[in-house]
Amino acid sequence: MATFLRLLKFAILVAPFVAPAQAFVNYDPDFSIALTHPISPDGNQVPSFDMVGNPGYPQILSDRIILTPPSPGNYRTGLWSAHTNPYQDWTADVNFRATGSEHGKGSFTFWYTARGKHGIQGYESPYSSRPWDGLALTIDNSQGGHAQLRAYLNDGSRDYSIHHDVPSLAFGHCDFWYRNKGAPSHMRVTHGFRSFKVELDGNVCFETDKVRLPKGYFFGVSAASASDPDSIELFGFKLSSPEREGHENQQHFYHDDQHVGERIPDHTLEQQKQSHAEEKERQRREAAQAAYGHKMSAGNGGIPPAHERDFEHYEAEVRDAPASSFKTQQEQFTDLHNRLQALTHHLSAVQNQIGMVYDKLDSTLGQIEDFRQEARHRRVPREQVDRLEGKMADMDQKLAHLESLFTSKDIEKQFESIHNVLRDHHSNLLYAVPDSVHKVVNSGPRISFGMWILILIQISLVGGFVYYKRKKNAMPKKYL
Repeated sequence: MATFLRLLKFAILVAPFVAPAQAFVNYDPDFSIALTHPISPDGNQVPSFDMVGNPGYPQILSDRIILTPPSPGNYRTGLWSAHTNPYQDWTADVNFRATGSEHGKGSFTFWYTARGKHGIQGYESPYSSRPWDGLALTIDNSQGGHAQLRAYLNDGSRDYSIHHDVPSLAFGHCDFWYRNKGAPSHMRVTHGFRSFKVELDGNVCFETDKVRLPKGYFFGVSAASASDPDSIELFGFKLSSPEREGHENQQHFYHDDQHVGERIPDHTLEQQKQSHAEEKERQRREAAQAAYGHKMSAGNGGIPPAHERDFEHYEAEVRDAPASSFKTQQEQFTDLHNRLQALTHHLSAVQNQIGMVYDKLDSTLGQIEDFRQEARHRRVPREQVDRLEGKMADMDQKLAHLESLFTSKDIEKQFESIHNVLRDHHSNLLYAVPDSVHKVVNSGPRISFGMWILILIQISLVGGFVYYKRKKNAMPKKYL
């Protein structure tokens, strides 16, 4: 009987910690939209989110946000979290709907990037944005006419807007018909310790253990419409994390269908409140430092982003305390739980760093292989190199010969003699040639004498012709 009573007491104490996770989901209100109705308290802004895009859009309604209108087309809008993500493991649930003509075109993108709306224009798609650092999940039917979800990763070094075949860079994809369904579509993105999974309407699109994203990034969604537009509406964006479980001072917990529950605190609430307050303060400092790092790295190259910093010291999440300070089993259990959770966090951080090192190594090896392939195709034949080296040797010899000529003789005397010869020729041209021409002209026959001779010859010819005509006319005529 005594054993049964002890087991019953232990069950009562542990019951709050093992409550079914299926009943309630602990969404973070700082990274969620549509946890309450209406979405916006004033109809102009969404709490903890920034809106960007064309004038008048996004348009906030009581139960949804219109990202792109049904007309006119060519609209681009986006929503971005104002704070950086403090969780290493998280799940994002996104509800959206796309409606339009049967041949309408539009795109919807889920973002998780290092600089948020500042890293890109805030409302672009991966096909048109400048280089960004993070994750992008794009749903559209513009590439080949197939409605698909495509997942892209970028470290900020690749410009997708100038790539000739962006869909070929996707690390995961699946077909998904999302337009004109009537009901909203549901996308769930789960980033866990050993898995990255994307689900669409309850079906797994793809899952991989090769993706590990750092915390300290910004969440966002963007939408774009073409000349034949799609109207894209956002019904909800909700973020949850297993790291939020056990925070007993969080009084309100949100259900999947937006029902609100409440958990009753036990006698250790004060201690848990203090521990949770310390955890929140630590997360706030990390988020502020990460945001400052993004700003400085974008400005003058100051503090790097959180995912680029090296962890040089260990920051304890649970303060050390003597064993005598724990009076009850509940306090011992709570301390053990907190230390195991802190150990899990640090192991996750270590694995994250190792994964980033492997990613960098893979990227470096890929770049080296690309360079080798490029060099292999552009290599010059050895025969041409030998001929070129021979010609260069001949040029070196000729240059050496010229250098010896210039250095072994008195170049100034040679130039002086050349100068004297040129001066003599110049003097001859200026003085001797005109005098010679004048002498030749003066010593030759005069022009007037030639003219008189020519006139006399012509007069003689005319006189002879007149004499001949008279003589002919004076002769007797002969008749037959």
